[in-house]
Amino acid sequence: MLLKFIAVAYSFSEVRILKSLEVKHYRNIKEACLKFSSFQNVFIGENAQGKTNLLEAIYLLATGRSFKTSSLEDLYPWSGGFPFLKSEFVDGNRLLELEIELIRDRKLARVNGSEKARLSQLLGTMQVIEILPQDYLLIDGEPARRRKFLDLAISQWDERYYLHCVRYYQGLRQRNRSLQRGPDLERAGIRVWNKILEEHGAYVIWRRKQVLQSLNPELRSLHAGVAEKDEEVEVLYRSSIEGDSLEEIQTNFCEKLLQAEERDILFRCTREGPHRDDLSFMMDAREIKNFGSEGQKRSLVIALKLTLGDFLKKREGKTPFFILDDVLTQLDERRRKGLMQVLSPYQSFVSITAIDFHRDLIPQGKWFGVKSGQYEEASA
Repeated sequence: MLLKFIAVAYSFSEVRILKSLEVKHYRNIKEACLKFSSFQNVFIGENAQGKTNLLEAIYLLATGRSFKTSSLEDLYPWSGGFPFLKSEFVDGNRLLELEIELIRDRKLARVNGSEKARLSQLLGTMQVIEILPQDYLLIDGEPARRRKFLDLAISQWDERYYLHCVRYYQGLRQRNRSLQRGPDLERAGIRVWNKILEEHGAYVIWRRKQVLQSLNPELRSLHAGVAEKDEEVEVLYRSSIEGDSLEEIQTNFCEKLLQAEERDILFRCTREGPHRDDLSFMMDAREIKNFGSEGQKRSLVIALKLTLGDFLKKREGKTPFFILDDVLTQLDERRRKGLMQVLSPYQSFVSITAIDFHRDLIPQGKWFGVKSGQYEEASA
């Protein structure tokens, strides 16, 4: 069954829309200026024409990072020039102008002309959720991929969480450096870093658990809308640090670090903490990683991301926009309809390679033809 939605009238103060985008010297895009619909924005073209590059540019402005590469050097065009991105974002009654400029080894970010020290400081200005062809790897891939997904998702609306993450990993690096001194290490020095890890790591664990507990009740219904099956699904947080309250987690983390001290000295690294935690994707009380098809895994991850969007909108008051990079072709007709119906209340940016079976899925919005890094608005 497909999910049914009730239209809601929003006040102007609740509107959050990416209004426009200007791109120069970015991968294969020499120059482009686009004005977007507040509904769906569809980019049609063959492979390697610039659809994904444009979506990546939007994502970069929202998060300060790429969903395609860890090296910003990959964003420079072969033809020369320095990448420049600029967008207008409507946040209630405010108009925010975001810019990124990459000049050799300099990475410049600005919000309304005010320069930021790092690209990562753009995080939280606007919220974006990406749905990508490789999303099933969130289940099949390494634990670090799952931790990174959850950390980025929460950091987009919880600045306190982001700062705790930064300080935790800074402390972790320092503690590991102390451990790597071998016979010359001082236990007192290690325990100084324990205090840093306990304080910030406990908050990271507590907030991760809290968010997943909030997402799970809605996950089942949204999964039914995408997968066309009513199955028991949930995402569990796996940690060696037990506890429900922040205080309990911090106390238990302190004890774990002391208990693991000899082992950490032996292996010269910290083996307890949120940097070792993981997520388990469950279906009918079994871990889907061990039995599910690629389609089942993809549907569950998509449902989780849709649930995250619903959580952001209802609980945090920060309506996100969605990026869908060539995922509709990987779903059957019913799943495509279910997905697009769930996305109908959100602004979204969708790339596709064919239009025959997609026109009826997106009744409102703009369509752009894409060829060789150029974008031309087309009639729907």
